[in-house]
Amino acid sequence: TCSTMKAIILLVLLRTAFVASCFQSQPPVSWGATQLSSQRTKTILSQHAKPLAAAAAKRSGSSLVLAGRLASTLSKLVIGPAKAKSVLAAVSDTMQLGDLTLIGAVGWASVPLAHLIFKKQHPELDEKHFFKTKIFKGTEMLSQIAKIGGVVYTADIFSVALRKMGFNVPLDMSSAVAKISYFAWGANRLARVKQKLLLRAVRVKTPDQLGKNGIYDRIANVLLASATLMWILDVLSIETGRAVGSIFALGSVGTLILSLASKDVASQLVGGLALTASRRFYEGEEIELGDGIRGSVSKMGWMYTDVRGGDEILIKIPNSQIANQRIKNISRMRRSQVKLDLWIKYEDIRKIPKLIDDIKEEVAASCPRLNTDSRPFRVHWREYASDHLTVTVDAKFNLPPTGDVYWNNRQEVLLAVARAAERNGVNFALPTVHIKSGQSVDDAVKEYQLPSSGDTTVYPPYDGVTT
Repeated sequence: TCSTMKAIILLVLLRTAFVASCFQSQPPVSWGATQLSSQRTKTILSQHAKPLAAAAAKRSGSSLVLAGRLASTLSKLVIGPAKAKSVLAAVSDTMQLGDLTLIGAVGWASVPLAHLIFKKQHPELDEKHFFKTKIFKGTEMLSQIAKIGGVVYTADIFSVALRKMGFNVPLDMSSAVAKISYFAWGANRLARVKQKLLLRAVRVKTPDQLGKNGIYDRIANVLLASATLMWILDVLSIETGRAVGSIFALGSVGTLILSLASKDVASQLVGGLALTASRRFYEGEEIELGDGIRGSVSKMGWMYTDVRGGDEILIKIPNSQIANQRIKNISRMRRSQVKLDLWIKYEDIRKIPKLIDDIKEEVAASCPRLNTDSRPFRVHWREYASDHLTVTVDAKFNLPPTGDVYWNNRQEVLLAVARAAERNGVNFALPTVHIKSGQSVDDAVKEYQLPSSGDTTVYPPYDGVTT
């Protein structure tokens, strides 16, 4: 309120100074016998007051949005019989049957007609071949041009009808619609040609196979979108400097709010660009993030990256979060590991040395991708436990740790271990749960914890309690 009062006082002082300067511009007079008459004083005041009043009225009129305009605007929408007749007459004079026929034939009948001719000439081919022919591409382009022409034609009809109803429609509205529509369509076609040329240069078939070259595709899309936006602004005669200046000419609070609101968006955009430019992962690869999310990269966008898990659930992750995490690119790994912990009964303790030798023999014979040259293949008796003896199998293989190849190989390792145990008559130990005095069986089972080292422990299915 203090600021408002100061502003009002300042305006009053400026207005007083302006009126005083107007009187000072008049020739000096004596206030004796030649004193100004009251009529001349009124004339001087009226001469200076009229321009001020006209400027004030103009300013107040230009700032009004609804006052004095709402009723007059709504009244234009009330169409009586005479007005409706005049509007229909104007529209009928503008519309031409030949124009509508040409637009409809080229826009909606050219592609079906070309398809029909293709089927008659090549009955043995299916529709997929037709969509690859130059005839389809040419007729589709003509069809799209004609459909845009239909949009422009509709804009012409609406402008004529609105003018007849009394609305102040710019004369170049249809021209602006035509320029914007055709330029946007041309930019879209250019984006398709750009993508085809990029796919041909990289020698891939689909955009998700571009890999690191996808950044060039995105940069080209941004340039095309920017050029299209600038063209639209130019067509609409928008002064970009004044418009942008008015948007960002906010107070300190508005600037702070805008900065805080755009911070996350900017970080996600930068993160998306950084992920695309880096070679950490591409679309179609399987990754594992530091927070435990694992799956196949379905899509890399400017703001989010879609990761599809093994349960087919699609997770959208902001790029700013991915950029700050450790990433395991499983698809690029060339070696894998299968590690097992075998629980052996105490009564089979003398069979363990022979069991270890047979496991090595069976795994080596069943898994040709076993790596014994640069990586160790270990099968060792590792420790004593209260209810079992632990034998660890640790094997490395020259294959990636994902896909059917990996899981089939892991299955072969398990079968090889089972054959070795069967050959030596070794039985795996059951988990033992100790029940305290006064404790229920269910509580004892809940307290029992299996090893949580991440290894695979092999023992028979637990279906009871051993006391």
